[in-house]
Amino acid sequence: MGRPFEQLTPRGQVRRLRAVASVALARFGLPDAAFDKLDHFENTTFRVRGRPGYLLRLHRPGYQTPETIESELCWLDALDRDTDLRVPRPVTSPDGERVVLAQSDSGPESRACTLLQWMPGPVLGRRPVTADELAIIGELLARVHVHASSWTHPSGFRRRPFDWRSLLGEGTGYGDLDVAWSRLPKKHGSALRDRAEELRDELTTLSRASEHHGLIHGDLHRHNVIVLRGGHGIIDFDDCGAGWFLYDFASALHGWQSRPDYAEAREKLFEGYRRHRPLDDDQVRAELPVLLELRELSWLLWAADRAAEHRHFAEHLPEWCPIIAKRLKAGYW
Repeated sequence: MGRPFEQLTPRGQVRRLRAVASVALARFGLPDAAFDKLDHFENTTFRVRGRPGYLLRLHRPGYQTPETIESELCWLDALDRDTDLRVPRPVTSPDGERVVLAQSDSGPESRACTLLQWMPGPVLGRRPVTADELAIIGELLARVHVHASSWTHPSGFRRRPFDWRSLLGEGTGYGDLDVAWSRLPKKHGSALRDRAEELRDELTTLSRASEHHGLIHGDLHRHNVIVLRGGHGIIDFDDCGAGWFLYDFASALHGWQSRPDYAEAREKLFEGYRRHRPLDDDQVRAELPVLLELRELSWLLWAADRAAEHRHFAEHLPEWCPIIAKRLKAGYW
């Protein structure tokens, strides 16, 4: 078996996971397919060569279950069937399975694997995105929310929710929240954690009416939009779940707050959204700042948790914390 998986270098982990990917592709009826690594971070993904080819996902253990992954695929089916949105189409194995469990002789533990049809085109976030392009994301969000508001979930549909517990509390799935918070610089870490605790009560005041709360993408930012011929596609529904529709706005705007064109970008996002779905201006002004804080603090906690494994996060936490602390003090509007 060799060294434990978690003790391997990233390159060694990918080498071992390639063996798992080969087993998974055989289960999907593609035993001789050539494939290349795309990403090894949260999930591990491979591009399966062909025309147009496929995306093979090896889902990270401990986050989604086979049941919640199947629910994600059900929503992708429904979006593809019921709308003209362009989303990845799930592939079914010859055995009739869409989530296969695969394990190689050399380990690691069994991984849930899914195969999606490839969406050919560059990622919007590969180049500097202009404020005008936030209108495109706004339109995509509105169309997703229109579908989410009318779609009846099938029996057994289950996804992780977007709430305080799952984003900042014991439902995050992180090993030890105290350890994660302790990785933040002392100058700002305590105040940031206190603010995260305060959000617990503030979130209870946000509307959960069906026009404001439902199934959301949860991570629809510029890196999850594909530029396709004649339009745009949406990828990476791995985080989708029940939450506030405005949380999707917070995801789209995350990272823009320090840009000089932030106010313009925010208005462009609203403008694009209103082309397909109305917005309550008073509700947006009252609730979006809270959800922007939730997004920022949950992202920071996630980065702190990952800092143990990823040098990039460990190196940049001292830089990010004062920036976020300053934004919290100034407000998010």
